[in-house]
Amino acid sequence: MIWQVEIEDKKYVWDESFEYANKLNRENYGGYDNWRVPTIEELRTILTKESFENKQSFTGTTYIKKPLLESMTDYQWFWSSTENTNDSSRRAWFLDFKRGIGNYYYKSGEYYVRCVEGR
Repeated sequence: MIWQVEIEDKKYVWDESFEYANKLNRENYGGYDNWRVPTIEELRTILTKESFENKQSFTGTTYIKKPLLESMTDYQWFWSSTENTNDSSRRAWFLDFKRGIGNYYYKSGEYYVRCVEGR
């Protein structure tokens, strides 16, 4: 899996996260034109059970795998493309990397986006 390297310091509502992925495609970001918002399962692949020190976090820790740790320490919540099956019109899944947990929330909420190259 190829992950977006730089994270835009901007939060998006869920629908806007897909527009952001399309923007990366138009710009041919990293030489690719098939970026997409990851599924909740894909986001979980960069989660670890081992916590690392993170002074930016209110808990003092983060649960991001080391190769991506430095680029994500200032960010906490990331949208996935996975809708909540019980309320897909209003809610979708996100991952909280500072607590190491996933949950769902209203699509009108604002979270960060880290896209994955969509092979």
